[in-house]
Amino acid sequence: MVDFTRKKRTSPESEEGIHVSELITLMEGNPIGGLILKKIGIASMMDDYITIKGSKELFEKQKSINSRFHKEDIRCKIEDAEGDFADEEFRININDVSNSDYLTNLGLESICTKPIYSTQSDFFERFCDMNKYARKLIALKRYDIVKMNIEMLKDLGGRDIILRVLHDKNHNEFYSRAIISTAYNNYDNNIAIVVALLTLHKENLRNDTSYDLTFYEQNESSITMYFESQNKIELKEVGYVTNIVTVSNDEVKREALKFAGVCQIYFKDETNQDNQFLFRTNTVDCDILSIKHNFTADTASDRLSEIDKTAEIHKILYNDILNIFKIKDLDQIKFFIRDKVEKSRTESINKYKDEISKLITISEVNNIIQLLTLFKNIELIADEDLEAKLYIEYLISQSITKRR
Repeated sequence: MVDFTRKKRTSPESEEGIHVSELITLMEGNPIGGLILKKIGIASMMDDYITIKGSKELFEKQKSINSRFHKEDIRCKIEDAEGDFADEEFRININDVSNSDYLTNLGLESICTKPIYSTQSDFFERFCDMNKYARKLIALKRYDIVKMNIEMLKDLGGRDIILRVLHDKNHNEFYSRAIISTAYNNYDNNIAIVVALLTLHKENLRNDTSYDLTFYEQNESSITMYFESQNKIELKEVGYVTNIVTVSNDEVKREALKFAGVCQIYFKDETNQDNQFLFRTNTVDCDILSIKHNFTADTASDRLSEIDKTAEIHKILYNDILNIFKIKDLDQIKFFIRDKVEKSRTESINKYKDEISKLITISEVNNIIQLLTLFKNIELIADEDLEAKLYIEYLISQSITKRR
């Protein structure tokens, strides 16, 4: 499958908003989405126009993803799921898809799927309780022993799962995306986009706070959107700060839809070049509201009222930023970060350790501008790796709040 992840700033000419009546077409066919719309009073908003810049571009991008990928959840037992190796690549074959109207209408009785992301590990763990064992055998290319173990476990039977299958209609290929919980409500990316834009639109009307969608990244199953306030808060001798609400969603993990607060620091570096750095504190402290996959529509709708916490969280973040100016030993900050990175066991950061450590060691930090520039340069090392980037941002903010 072609890597469908897109990481981009909205194009400068993308200033178009979107009508509510057009936006909510993304939710068609999703029962939980329809219930949420009813709970938040969508009938009174149907004539509204959402002025958030970039929202039309995001809408069109999501429509293109929807047209390419069909997602089908197939409940199956281990005796129906066959682990196989073709050209030394693991495949999950579903031998009976008769309970899927979508696949049946395609004239299929069985499908062969390629596991992507963590599905292969989840299959061995959830189905077979043998993930570590299987990894060792696969590394040794002992596929015959892996298959023998799977076949032996089939005789035990009884264990069933729900497998999220992606049909890439552009290439007519099937992928096993994840093993999902049986207690699952489909808070998909369509819901995330609609809820994000509607919630911030209502916030704008209530508090006269204007947001623009300045950045987003998405693939077929997850999305993160960055909505930046148009208000600028002065940061003396440095530049200014803007408040950002991030809205993220993962369709297949435990936590579905999350709103969080972060801040963007704008400054000029020592060469007088414009620069910026995204500042977040402990992820829990940043959380505005979150909705899990097992939440009902009523619970999800009630949680959306917690958007009122936004101003309070941004105030905490701004105060943490001001603490940068109270730091007495700037070298202590950079060596704290280096120490944390080098000792980290977080898998996402491993491949960047040497480069980050070298950058910190050679960088002079004699003033706040140099410190902010170092923060930005560290962040850029993992710029294309969201998980690693978030971890780096957390370490940087921790170094400020814990070491001043």
